[in-house]
Amino acid sequence: MPILVSVVGAAFPNRDGRCRRMEIACCVAGEPVQFVAEPDNRADPRAIAVYSMRGIQIGYVRARMTARVRRHLERGGEAAAVFLRRSLAGAELSLTPGPGARQAGPSWIGLYG
Repeated sequence: MPILVSVVGAAFPNRDGRCRRMEIACCVAGEPVQFVAEPDNRADPRAIAVYSMRGIQIGYVRARMTARVRRHLERGGEAAAVFLRRSLAGAELSLTPGPGARQAGPSWIGLYG
C-alpha cells in the first residue's frame, strides 16, 4: 500500500542557490525521487532530504513523517518513491515499500548519506 509523503521547505533556497520551487515546477508526476538521510543536520538529525531525478533538492520529508518513512526504507526491501504533485508547502510523493515495488531509480541513500 503506497504511503503519501509530504515534502516541506520548498520556500528555502538550496546551498548552491538553486530554487527548490523552480525544481518542483520541473517535476512530472511519476518521476522517481531520492531520499537522503541527514544525521548531521543541526536543526533535526532525523531529517530526510528529498532530491529530484535531476539531483536537485526539493525539500524535506515532513518531520512528523520521517520515522514512518525511515522504517519502510530501512527494511532493506525494494521501494519506489515518485513525485505526485506540487503542494502549498512543497510537494507530495508516493512511497511504495516492500517486495515487488518497482524501483525506477534509487530511492534511499542510507542513514549516513
